[in-house]
Amino acid sequence: MPEARGEERLIAMPTGVRPHLPLGVILLAVGCAALLLSLTAVLYWFPQDSSVSVPSSGPVYSGSLVEVESYELMTAYWTNNTTDTDYLASPECPPTTCPFYVTPGGVTTIQMTLEDNDTISHQVLSVVFDSPFTTVATTPTLPVTLAPNDPTVFDVEVQVPTVAAIYTATGTINTT
Repeated sequence: MPEARGEERLIAMPTGVRPHLPLGVILLAVGCAALLLSLTAVLYWFPQDSSVSVPSSGPVYSGSLVEVESYELMTAYWTNNTTDTDYLASPECPPTTCPFYVTPGGVTTIQMTLEDNDTISHQVLSVVFDSPFTTVATTPTLPVTLAPNDPTVFDVEVQVPTVAAIYTATGTINTT
């Protein structure tokens, strides 16, 4: 009897014979299994203590040091000046110096140059770093009189925080 269009036709297969999967499906399954096996090997057999080395201009922050990424000291003006402008620039950490690294709780020396840009002399009364930093000492000993247009170099000893982390140090220079 002739078959009508759209009817399904059953194919009789010999007993014990299974239909075969297409070759593409078999190759895809084998490829996926090989990829998973390779990823597993990389994840579990890769040495646990290996690290990637990143080149830098200084030590890499290791978590055991205090990293001072920058500092900025604002100048507090207590008297009027003759030029009615900021007569003393607020020192900041130059890119060639920052960041720098110190043992937690240690003391480091920060060198800064202050110049009186007024036509009269002014005094530097104190250099104070904000907590958690502490100013230990300054050289020259304060107060210091700054002559007009005469740069003066200051060495400020600063105790850094006791907790290893990355910090920005701020503070104030008090002047007359």
